[in-house]
Amino acid sequence: MNEESFIVNKWSIEEFFEKNRKYVIPEYQRKYSWENEQIEALISDFLEAFNDYKNGINSSYFLGSIVEIKKEKEHIATIVDGQQRITTLMILSLVLYRNFSDINEKNKDPFIIKSSKLKSYIWIDDEQEISRLSINVPEYMEKYNEILNLTSFENLSENVSDKEFLKNYKNAAITIYERLKSIKSDLKKDFDKFINFIYQNANIVEIECNNEAFAIKLFQILNDRGMDLKISDLLKVELKRKIEQEYNEMKRQKSKEKIKNEILLKAKEEKEKAFESKWASIEEDINEIDLSFDDLLVIYEYYKLQSNPRISVWDNIKKIVKDEKNALDIVNEIYEILNILSNDVYSDKLNKVICGLNYIRWERYILTIIVTIKKDKKYQHFEDAEEREKNERSEERVLKAIRRYYYLNWIAGKTANTIKETSFDLIKELSKGSDASKIEEMLNKKIEETNITPKLISDILRGNIRNERYLKPLLLMVEYEILEGEEANFIEINRTLHLEHILPEEYAKEKDWKKDWNKEDANKILNTIGNFTLLNMKKNISAHNYKFSVKIPIYKGEVKNKDLQGITKLQITQKIINDYEANTYNKRWNMDAVTDRRIFLLGKIQDILDIKILNKEEEKRYGKK
Repeated sequence: MNEESFIVNKWSIEEFFEKNRKYVIPEYQRKYSWENEQIEALISDFLEAFNDYKNGINSSYFLGSIVEIKKEKEHIATIVDGQQRITTLMILSLVLYRNFSDINEKNKDPFIIKSSKLKSYIWIDDEQEISRLSINVPEYMEKYNEILNLTSFENLSENVSDKEFLKNYKNAAITIYERLKSIKSDLKKDFDKFINFIYQNANIVEIECNNEAFAIKLFQILNDRGMDLKISDLLKVELKRKIEQEYNEMKRQKSKEKIKNEILLKAKEEKEKAFESKWASIEEDINEIDLSFDDLLVIYEYYKLQSNPRISVWDNIKKIVKDEKNALDIVNEIYEILNILSNDVYSDKLNKVICGLNYIRWERYILTIIVTIKKDKKYQHFEDAEEREKNERSEERVLKAIRRYYYLNWIAGKTANTIKETSFDLIKELSKGSDASKIEEMLNKKIEETNITPKLISDILRGNIRNERYLKPLLLMVEYEILEGEEANFIEINRTLHLEHILPEEYAKEKDWKKDWNKEDANKILNTIGNFTLLNMKKNISAHNYKFSVKIPIYKGEVKNKDLQGITKLQITQKIINDYEANTYNKRWNMDAVTDRRIFLLGKIQDILDIKILNKEEEKRYGKK
């Protein structure tokens, strides 16, 4: 086999276990976690298939696939996918061997399932000392050995606590024993045939690879049934290996200096303890934010590489681990990145520019960019407003340039392929601490090269943008801009934040709207930015197609329904209320009101994204607002 090839074979359970192999579950695999529900379901599936088989409906049962790594001429297979199934089948064989040893005892057919065969599936040797299943986590192997050493599973459930043994090997054995005992009572003489069916008619597809990275990649492609193998699981094992390697290298170096092994061993144990503690902190803290551990590792990968990855995330992470001198430095750096994200991206109150960046669809690039700015501390926050706008070290100035680039690309309909290389170039320049003017120049050049012009943006934002994913973010950026101060409470875009058509889509059903709108004019503005605001879901549903004078009290919360009481907190919606109460448009939502709102919103977006959108006449009206 070449580096990225595999062999696929279909085996019965009997054939699979008779291949004279030792099956190894590596450190990065999660612990055995099948509960009663999964075990009961498996045995019920076996029983249903057996009944179909007896009735001539079907002759086999498909158990699933096993992805494994096996070197040529070796009798050891490392399980990448399928450890839950293999472990359960091992325990099934053990229970049958210990408590149902009379299976097919009187049957002289040499090819059927008997106690001696089951024994060979569990142990490699006759003395029952070498288990066919090996688990590379001592704690888990110890628990598995516990059940191997039991001579019977009868009445065992009375002596153990469900909580204590939930999700472990002993609980699985007890569940299997109780279920088989019940089935034997029901099937009577057919019980032996049922066991034969399981081992000889239930099939496994074995996918045999000779390369770990490819096996993992293949598993991630194939696995859509359970929990994927996580990059974080693999990294943890890789870092623990690195600590072991560091210890061995230290022993080699220090042997000449005659330093006692006890001192080195103690240093290693302290490092392992520090590693476990920091890793546990990452696992705990990441649950507090809207980010997975594996996404965090992608951000770490991007930050370290500063270039477009040409190989898989895991291959890159392994290379980073190999190149770094100290395993603890790696986990500490990942924890530092997590802290930056927790404090500067996922906090309730944020820099207003970062609030806007949080909505951008290319999340991993944005998060890596923010991490690079914050972590390397080559840019700073200035209290003085003029310094914030002009200083080459201004963090605010750099963030605004980044916001401008990504939003203009988003509005212009550019894809990830357009911005990918620029994103990594940007990460590299930020890591070097390039001047803000250089960052601005680089991003402006990229905008020009992709033909994103002021006219293009203006035309897009004046059109029908109802279904554009950037509409809510644009309205929220205007919201943040109106608010005083440099920080704002972050407003999450979720199913409770609705776009409100001020002139409703079904305006024709309400007579009052017809006083201000004919069909032609209404269709021109209905789905344009001037006719939109944001409301929470309940207010939006309540406002519905009502006339404007009924909508305003709902916006204000001056209604009997307690769920709708209280004025909307959004300034962009309060502005509509304020204009109504000031009688600006004679308490109507007419063409003048929509036009002025369009100018107001486009003017704010023009200021935020630093791009010409308004015409001369609109600039005059905007200046007066």
